[in-house]
Parts: sequence; structure tokens; C-alpha cells
Amino acid sequence: MKSSSVLSPIVISLGFISFNLSAEELHDWSGPYVGGLIGYSKTKASEKVGSGVFTGDVYSSINSLNWSIPSPGTGVSRSFDLPLFPIDSSQNEGNLQGSVLIGKNIQNDHIVFGGEFRASFGNFGASSNAINSGGGSVTGYDHEGLTPSILQLTNVNGVISGLPITLTRSMGEFTANYEQQISQKNEVKFDNNFSLIGRLGYAEGPRLWYFLAGLNFANVKGKTNTTIVESASGTLTQSNYLNNNVLTNNFNGSQTYVFSGDRSKNMMGYTIGGGLEWAIDEKLILRVEGEYHDLGTLNITGTSTQSSFSYNVKQEITGYSLATGLIYRF
Repeated sequence: MKSSSVLSPIVISLGFISFNLSAEELHDWSGPYVGGLIGYSKTKASEKVGSGVFTGDVYSSINSLNWSIPSPGTGVSRSFDLPLFPIDSSQNEGNLQGSVLIGKNIQNDHIVFGGEFRASFGNFGASSNAINSGGGSVTGYDHEGLTPSILQLTNVNGVISGLPITLTRSMGEFTANYEQQISQKNEVKFDNNFSLIGRLGYAEGPRLWYFLAGLNFANVKGKTNTTIVESASGTLTQSNYLNNNVLTNNFNGSQTYVFSGDRSKNMMGYTIGGGLEWAIDEKLILRVEGEYHDLGTLNITGTSTQSSFSYNVKQEITGYSLATGLIYRF
């Protein structure tokens, strides 16, 4: 008995709400319309950079270090851990956007469907920064010193100064350290995008809940810029076994490489979303909606006049928007 008395008001209330909803006059959504929206848009660019390592003049020179007269009393060891070129990255950037639209609805009782064309304007885009570093070393020794031995290398484009060095009646040891630093910036930008969409909704009194899907178009501009700095420094210490004199020789070198690339492309992707419209009066309608779009992939190649090396960046461009505005139905 107690349970029944508690449930009765709830049942009565639900019945009252149901009666009110069913009693609401169904708004006429049919016909052509125009409108404007303002909102917030966020663009994401996910970069996938072709993997590999860069070997420049400094690396090639240091890696070629060797004794001119190898013997059982001499030796050279090399150890390098070069950075990948460079790490995959992504970044989101948000901006205000404005849209204008035109469309037409067809209504069959509570079901509303139709098509719409819209143009959106704003400073859309995203950028990302990636850094990476690595290096290694070359070490060697001459523990005989009986014949003139030369610490030599293939000095590519003369980037290493202080070599070769000749050991005469001397024993010696050397250490050369190598470092490579990579910094890269990728970005995409587009000022507008256009959508051709279809809508399917359910009308309930002055409200229309709808789902949208269609095609999205934009002219996207992308670019990549990379700077690679490689450097090396080393020391050769030799000891004359006749007079015990110790002589130290230093050698070093550095080189900076600049890569860049840009591309502009008309891209087509898809868009999906949904929203709610509320009829203020017979002609004027308030709209609130959310939308996701995927424009596809933009490939950009980075090259340099200083090297035959090149790399490819795949920019996967996606985003979403939240907007509200007014619609006027004719």
C-alpha cells in the first residue's frame, strides 16, 4: 500500500508530461531556408615522418677516422646512435569560425530530411614542433710508435680542421665525439572550407533533432622546415718514447643543414555531426550543432640544396566544430 502511494504521483506526473508533449503543435519545417552560424573550431594535424637517419659531412668524416699504417699495435672502435629523422608528432589549434548556409527541408509528419550547402570561414590550421638528438664517438690507439703513423680521415668538403696528424716515434690515443641535433616544424593552414551535406531529423513540437553527413572541401596549404646541426670535436695525445714529451692536438668541425618544403592542395573529405533546432516563431529558428570532419592526408617533401637527403611528411588533417546561430525559413 505504501509503495503504491509513492508511485502514484510519479505515474500521474509522467502522464501529464506525455500529454503536454503530444499536445504540442508540430512545427512546419518544410521549405527552403538560409542561415548563419558562429562557433569554435579545432583542427588537428597528425604528422607521420618517414623514418631514417641523416648522415652529413661531419659524420662521414669522423666515421672515416683511421690509422694510415694499421698494425697489431693499433686499433679503432666506433659507436654511434644517430637520431631518427625525427619523431612523429601532432598538435591541436582552435579558432573562431563563421558559417553561412542555404538548404531545403522536406517533411513527412515527424520525419524531416533535406540537403544543405554551407561555407565556413576562419583561420583554420595546426602546427607542430619536434626535436631529436643523438651522436656517438670514435676512439683509437697506436701502442707501437715504431714507424711514422698518421691519424687520417676522408675530410668531406673540408669540414674537419686540425687533421691529419703524423705520429713520429710516438705512441698515441685519440677520442672523437660526434653530436647531431634535429629540430622540425610542420604546419597546415586553410582559410575556408565548404560542405555539401544531407540531414535527417525527427520533429517534436517546436524542436527538430537531426543527424548530418556529407562531403567537405578545402584548399589546404602545408609546409615543413627542418634544421640539422652536426658537430664533432676530438683530441689526439701522443707520447714520444725517446724523450717522453707529451703533445696534444685538437680537431673539430661543424655543419648546419636547412630543409624545407611546401604544398597546396584542394582536398575532399567527409563530415558527420548532429544538432538541435528550436523554432522561435514560424520563420525564425535557433540552431545548435556539433560537427566532425576529416579532410584526408597531405604529403609534403622536405629537401635541401646542401644534401641529396630528403624526407616525407604525411599530414593527416581532422577537426571538429561547435556552433550556434539563426535560421530563417521562407
